[in-house]
Amino acid sequence: WRDVPTAVGTKEELFKINPAPLANLDLNNIFDLWPEFVRLVQAQIPSLSMTLGISKPLALIGDILQVGVEYKIHADRLNDVKNRKVLELVLSEISKTPMRIEGIVAKLPEDPGSAGSLMKKALETFGGRVVG
Repeated sequence: WRDVPTAVGTKEELFKINPAPLANLDLNNIFDLWPEFVRLVQAQIPSLSMTLGISKPLALIGDILQVGVEYKIHADRLNDVKNRKVLELVLSEISKTPMRIEGIVAKLPEDPGSAGSLMKKALETFGGRVVG
């Protein structure tokens, strides 16, 4: 961690600046922090922004955030040692508490506003079906 630069410096500098963890950190807090997290990671590893863009925080178990992706190749990118160090440092920085990340392959829930979700609701509402 020491040799991984962040927006504020080294790990030691980070925890001097942000010594107090967020009280009762939960998945809702992570969702609130997610856009900032993606932005900070993109500044350090631009190639990871696409992977983070198609991932979702799924569970917070202790200090481990499980981030779901649909394909193993994306989970492997998140779990790559070099990438993971940066991801964990940035997440720890913005959450103000030491955090770890685990990329997992999972069926991701659809966003309520996505085209597929809207189509499904319309079909259910009007009793329709997709043909063709």
